[in-house]
Amino acid sequence: ARQRVTFGRPLLAHQTIQHKLIDMRTALTSGRAWLDRAATQLSAGEVDVADICMLKNHCSEVLREVVNHSVHILGGSAYVHGCKTERVFRDMNVYAIGGGASAILKDLAFRQLEKQRNIL
Repeated sequence: ARQRVTFGRPLLAHQTIQHKLIDMRTALTSGRAWLDRAATQLSAGEVDVADICMLKNHCSEVLREVVNHSVHILGGSAYVHGCKTERVFRDMNVYAIGGGASAILKDLAFRQLEKQRNIL
């Protein structure tokens, strides 16, 4: 975004791009905080299956959102073989399915929360 120029200005100078970058950073930060909390709980021997299922789905969605924004920002260069964005864009659906498809994880999370009577 710093190197790409549109309308005579670096892409990074456009407010829309700045907002996309902040949205990406916000989504990544929330996912990382949730992951840190889950790791701390697991280290303490606490296993919350519903939380882990929801976390995995959340991180998959964050990945999809961040990669799609990245592709839009980088334009055609995002599709060049060897570009990190191209590889992650190509592989992101594998990441989303690995460890369980989102619908299956949602079902599992719901069953766990229903058992605990902790749906909402």
